[in-house]
Order: sequence, then C-alpha cells, then structure tokens
Amino acid sequence: MRGAIYSRVSTEIQDYGKQTDELKDYAARNNIEVKYIFEEKVSGFKDDRTEFKKLEKLTKNDIDIILVWELSRLSRRSIFIQQTVKNFANKGICIFTKKEGLYTLNDDGTENKNAMFTIGVISMIAEQEIETLKERTISSKRRYILKEGHSYTPIAPYGYNYNLTTKQLTINEDEAEVVRRMYQLSIDGVSTNRISKILTSEGIKTKKGNPNWSLATVRDILHNPVYKGVPKYTMTIRNKKVVELVSAPPIVSEEVFEQSEKELTERRNRSKSEMVNKPLLRALIFCTDCGRRYICNSGRSIYACQTRFDNIRANYVADCHSAGISATNIEPIIWNLVERLFKSTIASSKAQERIEPYQEQLSKLSESKNNFEMQRDKINKDAAKLFDTLLLIRDTNPTVFTSKMEDFNKMSTEANDYQKEIDIIESKKQAIQRRIKAIEEIKDIDITDESEKYDILHKVIEAIKIYSVKTNQKVFTVLFASGLEYNVLYNVNKPKFRIEYAFASDETITFNKKDKLLINKLYSSVRDILPDFSITAGNNDMFDNDVCGDYSFQEVWDLLEKYNKTEVLREWKPDYTKRTINRRSKK
Repeated sequence: MRGAIYSRVSTEIQDYGKQTDELKDYAARNNIEVKYIFEEKVSGFKDDRTEFKKLEKLTKNDIDIILVWELSRLSRRSIFIQQTVKNFANKGICIFTKKEGLYTLNDDGTENKNAMFTIGVISMIAEQEIETLKERTISSKRRYILKEGHSYTPIAPYGYNYNLTTKQLTINEDEAEVVRRMYQLSIDGVSTNRISKILTSEGIKTKKGNPNWSLATVRDILHNPVYKGVPKYTMTIRNKKVVELVSAPPIVSEEVFEQSEKELTERRNRSKSEMVNKPLLRALIFCTDCGRRYICNSGRSIYACQTRFDNIRANYVADCHSAGISATNIEPIIWNLVERLFKSTIASSKAQERIEPYQEQLSKLSESKNNFEMQRDKINKDAAKLFDTLLLIRDTNPTVFTSKMEDFNKMSTEANDYQKEIDIIESKKQAIQRRIKAIEEIKDIDITDESEKYDILHKVIEAIKIYSVKTNQKVFTVLFASGLEYNVLYNVNKPKFRIEYAFASDETITFNKKDKLLINKLYSSVRDILPDFSITAGNNDMFDNDVCGDYSFQEVWDLLEKYNKTEVLREWKPDYTKRTINRRSKK
C-alpha cells in the first residue's frame, strides 16, 4: 500500500518532527510504503497552505492512504475538514488519523459511515473550543488593556517604544520629533505624497529601518489617534467588532491632530472636486486671433477661445477661427517646460522651507550647549582651585582634606555629567547637519499635487499665446513673469498617430520684433548649413502671413528633429485607426 504523510504545526517555534516520526513507525508496522511526506508550519485556520495544496493534487494513481497525526492537522475548521475527507474519499484515497484511530474508507473502498459521523462531531466540538479559547484570550487581553493600563499593542507605532516590564508605550523622542514635524507639514498644506518624499530625501528611516517612506505609512501616522493619546482598540467578540478608546502618552495635542485631519479632508475634497474644475492653465492662455482668453469646460478636457464658446452657444457663425486644444496635451507640455527652467529654483525654495525648522533646532541646541559648557567650565575652574587647596592641607589637616575631597569628587562628577549632555547635544547637532546637507543635495523632488502645480504655474507664467499653423500644428509662446520667452512647437504626426513637441528659445527659435520666426543658435554646425536651405512657396502657411520668415513650420520642425530636439508626448494605440473607423461606420 502506498501512502503520504501530512504533518503540521501552527507556529515557527513548534516542531512537526514527532508527528512525522510516529506516522513513519505506524507505516512501517502496517506495510505502508511512504511515497510522500508533506510538512509545514502554518495556522490550521489558513486555507492558503503550500504543502497541503501539494497533497490535494495527489490521485489514486499516486497513493492509497494519507496518514495524519490527528484530525485537527487537516484544518481547524469543521467544514474544511469534512470537505477534505469527502474529496479524498471520492478519489478512493483513505485518510487515517492516528490519535482518533479513524479510517475514512472501509477495506473494500466504500465510505466508512461511522468514521464520517465521528469526524463531523469531533471537528465541530474542536472548532467551538477554539472559538471559546479565543474569546477568553481576547477578554483577558481586554481586561489588561482597559483596567490595568497595558498598551493596546505590543508592536510600538513609530514615535513610541514598548516597555516589556510595564507593558506600556513610552515616547521615543527622536521619532516623536519627526511625527510632530509630519503633522505640522500636513497642517501647512503639504500633501502626504510630498511628506513621504521629504522624509525619504532626508535619510530618515521608518520603524523597520526602511529609508523609503511610502505614502501609506505617512497616511497611517497622520490618521492614527494614538498620537493624540487616544488609540482605538478593536476586538471581535461573538462575531461582532467592538471598538474601545484606550489611552497612551500623546505626541501631538488633540488640537494639532484635528487640524491635520481637517486639512487632509479638505485636500481630499479639493482633489476630487475643486481641482477637477480648476484647469492648471486657467486665465493664462490667450487667443492670437481675437485676443480673448481661452477657457476650459467644467470637465477639464478642452481649452478653447471664449469667443468661439460664446458664438457656439448663441448659434452664431464663428468669427474666431482659432482651434481648441486638449488639456491632457498642453498641460503636461507646459509643466515640463516650467520644470526644466525652474526646477533648481523650485527645489531651492522647497529645500529652504524644509531646512528652516532644522536651523531653529540647531540654534536652540547651540544655545543649550553653550550654557552647559559655561556651567562645566565654571565647575572645572572651581575644582582646580579646590585641588590646589587640597594639595596644601593633605598632610597638615587630614580631616578637612577628606571632607573637601568629597566635594571635589562631587564637582568632578557634576562636570562629567555636563560633558555627557554636551556630547549628546553635539551628536544631535551632527545628525541635524547631515539632514540639512541631504536636503541641500536633493535636486529633484517630483511635484505631483495639482494645487501646488497650479500655484507654481500662475506664479511664473504671465501669458501663453497659441498660434494655429494647421489642424495638426501649433506654436505656444510662453511669456514668463521674469521676461523670459519660450516657444513650443506642437505637432501631431498623423501617419504614426503620435503627438510630439519641441521647446524653442533664443538658443533655438524665437519671434523677433517683426513677429518672424527665426533660427538662431541651435548648433554652430547649423549655421554652416543654413544658406543651403531652399526657400519654398509654401513657407508662409503660418497665420496666413510671413511669420516664419524664410522657413515654414515643417522646415523648422525637420531641423529640430534632425538635431534631436523633439520629444514624444503620447504614442497613440495601434488600434486607434480601427476604432475610429468603427465609430464612424456605426454612425
């Protein structure tokens, strides 16, 4: 007879060796050839058990019998045990439980009715006992937490330590300082995503020593009421969740916690509603045909001239011919331009905001260090005088010498204590200085928050003018508040269904005083080949007048492309043409 052994224990500290050995002995005494042994350390309440799944895949062609030490090794749940026994019985495989002495099949391969009944009763009783034990354990834990003041968790949250003796949470001051700063950043309107990037960039580690702070970790800390001293202890009693408010030493005040919660809620609402209806380039884009501003509809999908909107609503014939543009196309292009031009400035500004609190801490620490040094130096000076006196009276007045010697030792101890405080402060100062250095070295922190992007764009951009060349070709002239002027060439490559763009400034292309598009300093080699360009009759296709000077939009684009100045905004899906044709055919 061929058999398989399945042994299971619930925890890592337990050993399944005894189970396997006893089952091997039983197999040897009963002429059972053990073909497979499956052993694992996993709770019987879990369905996802790797070794058990391997056992389930065996068929009658593999084995005739499964040996387990006791019924509960199969599972801690009654319904699962009965299903398992039934499934193997249907395969013609018998299960033997050594402790209960049960065989699920008779010698002729038929189902053992008595054994099946016994298994059902035993498994149900065992499951009820487990549930009762869990309730007793929960009740006992609840009593310790609510009445004896034990911590609601033995796993200390960030900012706390767990005292094994008192079984209570104590504040970890170094981590608590980080927590307080996180709450202040939240109140100041900094997003959880930015907070996580700030902590990561400064080399601050999480509770588990991970240098990378996730968005979820920051969010959990900002929402956990333990930090205001009122953690929630949740337990399940008779299949019902019970929430109890317990106590812990607070790291932030209730007022600070609630302020942060309010800001997080408002920010979430802004993200869902306000920012959806607040286009990034609102009131910045101007029409070069009629001079009016571009507006964006409530769905924030298309920027179009106000005149065209008004005429369409009034059923007038449009007297403005400027075309609209998708917000999902122009917004990332303009943001990309601003990032490139002002990234170092933005980074420096943000870095300074983050450095200031540390500089304040350094100032306070330096002041404390100076005070301790003054106290230490005064004691050392007095101790030196006393020591000179001791040398004089050591032989002549032993009694006074002994008394004064005790004073000297006390002064030395006190001076050493001050020195220890000075060393601690110096260590803290060095840690803060390392963080400041890390912040100063960070050149690239992504800004993903829409409201931050909006504020930055409206701070640095004065106006954006859109010139339509053809349906698929445009020029965006971006006028910055600093006086800087940039042009963006926007080109939809129709055969490839690809949107591309190129940035052009005085280094490449610019508008001169006569509104002519000229080629400037792209590369020195470009200057050499400019005279060889042939002038075509189609070079005045922009704005119906001579704006491009000697070169058409396409010629300028080809030149930029030749020198790798163009970029791809979006590759359209290969099935775009097919889907477009299908939609048109349905109409």
